[in-house]
Amino acid sequence: MNLPANFLNDIQGKDTSLIPLVVFTDLDIFISTNNLSVDGQYFQPILLNIPSIKQSVDIENRRFKISSVTLSISNYEYEGSRFSDLLQNTSMINKEVCVYWKSQTSTTLDTGEDTDCPKIYTGKIRRISHTTDTVTVELEDLTESNAHKDLPQEFLPADESVLEKYRNKPIPMVYGYVDRSPLVFNDLYNTLVSDYRQMQGYPDIYTDFEKWQHPLFVYLDSYLEVRKENQYSTHPSDSNIKFKTSKISQITASDNVEDISLKCRDASNNFQVSLSNLDEDVEDSSDLDLTFSGDSLPLIFDGSLEPNDVHWEGKRVFELNDDITEFTKGNDIILLYDSNEGYLNIEFRSIYNIETAGSSGNYEAMMLKLGFKFLPQYDYVNVSDSDIVRLIGLTLNGVNFSSITPYSQGTLLPQWGYVIQTSSDINSNLGDDIGGGLSANYSGYHSLAELSVNEYSMITQQINFVNADWGSEAPSGWEGQGANPNAPIHYENWIDIDGNKATFTGKVTTPNLANGGFDEISLLREVNATKVFDKDFYANVKGREYQDELAENPAVIIRHILEEELGYTDFDEEDYQIAVWEHRGLKYGFTVHDKQISSKKLIEDIAKSTLMFPHFGNDGKFRFNTMKRFYSIGQDDLQYQDQDVTDYESAFLMPVSDVIDYSFSKTKPEQIYSKYEVDYYYDYAQKSHLKKVSSDYSVTDTDYLDFYGFDAPDDNIGKLQSSYIRDEYTADWMNRFLHNHYKNQHLILKLKLPVKYIGLSVGDLVKFDELLGGITAYGRDYTKVELLPDTHQAYPLFYVTSLQKNIDSVSVELMQLHDLIDGDTLDISYYEDADIPDRLFTQTQRDEIFRFSNFNGEESYTISQDSDISDTDFNNLFSMDKWYRQDSPFAQDADPISSFGDLVDVELNSGTSNLPIIVIQALDTTQNYEQSLQSTIYVMANWNTTLNQIEYNLDITQGMEIIPEQTEIRIEILQPIESGITLRYDPPFSVQESIPWGDNEEDEVDDDNGDNNGVALGAGSGDATEDGIVNVLDVVSVVAFIIGDHDYSQSQIDAADVNGDGVVNILDIVGIVDIVLNAP
Repeated sequence: MNLPANFLNDIQGKDTSLIPLVVFTDLDIFISTNNLSVDGQYFQPILLNIPSIKQSVDIENRRFKISSVTLSISNYEYEGSRFSDLLQNTSMINKEVCVYWKSQTSTTLDTGEDTDCPKIYTGKIRRISHTTDTVTVELEDLTESNAHKDLPQEFLPADESVLEKYRNKPIPMVYGYVDRSPLVFNDLYNTLVSDYRQMQGYPDIYTDFEKWQHPLFVYLDSYLEVRKENQYSTHPSDSNIKFKTSKISQITASDNVEDISLKCRDASNNFQVSLSNLDEDVEDSSDLDLTFSGDSLPLIFDGSLEPNDVHWEGKRVFELNDDITEFTKGNDIILLYDSNEGYLNIEFRSIYNIETAGSSGNYEAMMLKLGFKFLPQYDYVNVSDSDIVRLIGLTLNGVNFSSITPYSQGTLLPQWGYVIQTSSDINSNLGDDIGGGLSANYSGYHSLAELSVNEYSMITQQINFVNADWGSEAPSGWEGQGANPNAPIHYENWIDIDGNKATFTGKVTTPNLANGGFDEISLLREVNATKVFDKDFYANVKGREYQDELAENPAVIIRHILEEELGYTDFDEEDYQIAVWEHRGLKYGFTVHDKQISSKKLIEDIAKSTLMFPHFGNDGKFRFNTMKRFYSIGQDDLQYQDQDVTDYESAFLMPVSDVIDYSFSKTKPEQIYSKYEVDYYYDYAQKSHLKKVSSDYSVTDTDYLDFYGFDAPDDNIGKLQSSYIRDEYTADWMNRFLHNHYKNQHLILKLKLPVKYIGLSVGDLVKFDELLGGITAYGRDYTKVELLPDTHQAYPLFYVTSLQKNIDSVSVELMQLHDLIDGDTLDISYYEDADIPDRLFTQTQRDEIFRFSNFNGEESYTISQDSDISDTDFNNLFSMDKWYRQDSPFAQDADPISSFGDLVDVELNSGTSNLPIIVIQALDTTQNYEQSLQSTIYVMANWNTTLNQIEYNLDITQGMEIIPEQTEIRIEILQPIESGITLRYDPPFSVQESIPWGDNEEDEVDDDNGDNNGVALGAGSGDATEDGIVNVLDVVSVVAFIIGDHDYSQSQIDAADVNGDGVVNILDIVGIVDIVLNAP
């Protein structure tokens, strides 16, 4: 609190005499305890009490409190009237009242001069009562009323221009990035609104299925992604999503809006899973031998990548006419098939050649069948005349297997199926059809060894064919152990012979749980959902901006609320900058909707998930009062902070000689938490927090537990449910902060001080250079750094948590500060390139999308197609020295990697060949998605037989030019990341988050790098069938057109004319084949 110079000088002595002055600002009433005039204004001597002002902060609830003030005023007749007579013409309610304190040489009011009397309190009258003798006036702090406004402020109309369920509902307000943020219709089925102020955009998200997810969702017991094509467009400048005219015309023309369907994608886990060894034609399963362990089956689709231990075993028996004399392994097979009728089967099979005295042949057995039934449980219509629902995406253990889903194979054989096999030379004897239109003759399909690098790596990193005979292909040390003994999922099979009986046994196990298990299968389905327009809609939203940046720092969010919603602009700028700095790199996101909330409560609720105690100061300025992550004591600590003077140097030194009285205490024992839990990611449809911080920071040290009398680490657990955090890193960070703050008791000092300390404010730092009374507090010296029971540090710094300002003294409560980081070094995220946040990669978050903001004067960087690993521009942006490994986001430091192999949890050895480690994609955002992919760079690992070591090289599809603010960069770690490890990419230049594309009304784009979902690709594309994809069907169609069996529209002729010579002929067929073979 800044005090006028005269007043400050007057209160330094022991003989201080202060007089309270009370001004009823709106009523021109001036009263005091004394009969005097100040600044030409007479003050009536009718004030009976001397008001004291108390301020405090509730540490646990992040709530700043200013007590109400009660004035007692004489109601005796004074100069011919009573004070209560004034109530005849005014109620005085909500009128402003100011309290000043006058010292000897303070002679003015509110002039800004050194002679001013300081304003101690400003409030509004809330209640007034009186008796014959006394008038009692109760004041509420003015800042309480300044901070109060119900939000959101804008409402939808209450008339028939809006659907009934939305009438008179508040329009939402969105801050930060909120996936699946609630929307409202502001008309009749045409326009969905996310906010009543401009927001940044509706981003498309690149998913684990390696497909672009569009921003709109409808909720039908789970979220369905509504596809953009021919259905809607996004308009961030107006904060809305508009359905296309064609879709609205369907609604208008329909007698029943429930009949209108929306093309959607369903990635929910709302499907059924079964395990069997039944063929479709087997009805009696009583004689089949099938075992599986525990609850492993439902755990493979529980939405978690936690290691899931499975042991599935199935047997099939063949009975031949004669005794078996010899048998030979022929082929191990995993078969996927799906006929687009809502079912997927994954079958584990094997083929053996069995000989008897009278015959010899190949026998194939299906020993285990993992069945998925995903027919929608909501209303739908078929996606086409032939397809009920399409399975278009599959992930296994978080790794994209979509390329081998049957539908993704298109018309490539086998139709509706995909074969993973160890040999391409062995045929079965099952006949022509084994279900789903699949031929039993596998010799036409690739074996594992013949697959592309990407598919081979994808499959063998997850699945090991244990007893496949790899011969010379087996890597050193892997002989007889299959393709990859380190893979999490193992499939092995064998046969047992008993006379003329052959018992086939197939087993799926997970022996390497450290590398994961059979953890999770996710399915992406394409459906046409009906009866949707009366349901609730949601969208991926990047909310409001502040100074052209997404407002996701909590200090920025609170400031924006105050400025835009409350019209408040008077801030303590230095305090604000500290708050922004201390929350750097953290991302907050939330939506306020459905019901209004007081702005004061909203700000307090946000603050509970931060380090701040925001409040209005006595001088009217808004303050953020931030508890720092780290306080600098010595000069060496300044390297971790954006300041020139240490916190210890800048703290207020409290002379022990000035302390009138003191006492020691500690924070309450019930507020010691040896473990903390944070629930976050609030789901607005399910109305619950869906995620919990997985890191367990509980203290297990027995000395610590004994010190506080805990029997176990989870004896006392602190909890936070945050509806304002959606980001995993931010939630983990907040969990760590709360845990470190509450796991030790804090020393509390209560002091009575002379009135000269009236200038102290809540949030100030105080230090002592000697002990009060010459004694330690609870045996600890609080004038220097000391270790706490868990080896954290107690600083020689105290935080002012409470102040009571009396006319003759000041009572202060102080809390000793502790360091809130681990060990004696800082988490590098706190200081390294603080203005350029690192991009973080974990086991569950393996890709990042961003843009470089600038190249410090360079216009662009170019990586040519023939660049190698030593290329200058590649190294300037992505080289190995920009990558680090941490045990967690909060490890004491990060270790630079020594090779790209350090990024992945994969054993690299003499068998490593063309293994992709990282993929870097450059997307040109001036183009639509269909044309956006500039280039793809793979960082590949290979064994150098000459040097007997792993070396790394680049595989580049075409040259890449990277332009600041235009080129979007996507980096993905393609191999598994070790559990618990955080990888950090340290950008060499400033970066910005991904910005949404294609937000104009005419934007009819494809976002799936080839899968256009029915939208024609255009002239010269080769898409002669105009189905949105170039494949063998286009070749067949063009051949039929050339020989006269088909008629083409002009748009089909234009599409088929690949070489642009104006004629569709054999040269165009060659061109289309080339497109199909070289598609990315």
